[in-house]
Amino acid sequence: MAEEIRQVYEEQLPSTQDLALAWAREGMGPGSYVAAGEQTAGRGQPGRQWHSPPGGLYVSAILPLGEAGLPWLSLVSGLTLRDSLAPAGRFPLWIKWPNDLVVAATPRSPAPRKLAGILVDVLVGLPRGLRAVVGVGLNVRRPASSPPPGLQERMAFLAEETGGSMEPRELLPTVLSALHRAGEELLDPEALTRIPGRLAPSLWGLGSEVSGPEGSGTFVGVDASGAARIRLVQGETRSVLPGLLTWGAP
Repeated sequence: MAEEIRQVYEEQLPSTQDLALAWAREGMGPGSYVAAGEQTAGRGQPGRQWHSPPGGLYVSAILPLGEAGLPWLSLVSGLTLRDSLAPAGRFPLWIKWPNDLVVAATPRSPAPRKLAGILVDVLVGLPRGLRAVVGVGLNVRRPASSPPPGLQERMAFLAEETGGSMEPRELLPTVLSALHRAGEELLDPEALTRIPGRLAPSLWGLGSEVSGPEGSGTFVGVDASGAARIRLVQGETRSVLPGLLTWGAP
């Protein structure tokens, strides 16, 4: 029996991610999504609020997921979204490990500006196996109201980077198509083997100062499981999982 698909766009919602998670627990299947033009209670990585004003596009989609694809969920979603938003290098868009798309002149440029963030939640123990809810917050147009202090200079907006005039909702098919491709790649064993090679030239921050549980060092890339690789000041190289790496000197 086919899973039910539910799709909705609202001009304002508390949190697209929370609603999509509730749908997944109710049994809604891949192809379901929640999208909004503004969030009043958007969330980013654990413990962080996501500033979600009008002028952006906020989408959370339910994807199928296998165990092999689990470590790559955020990065593959970032790759497919980057390829869709900046095809053929339309503007300098990079992946900042583990879950951001940033605009910077080069992958070593300081102070990149954030264009989009990706939030992933994984549900286990469902009747049809693993399910992922992948959320995307995309800055499309500069909002009329000023962002919180200190945030504006760290934000990029798609309309300004491309020199076009666009409504956030017009980008919904592009974002959904990118997430659909991510879901397909995460289920394809051969595609998974190609991810490290595809990811390497898209990473921002190689050589940047970072710190992790075992000390400070420099970011040197991503390992075969999607974890960040740090070369410690002592010369040893360590892998660091999401949530345990801090960008910048301690």
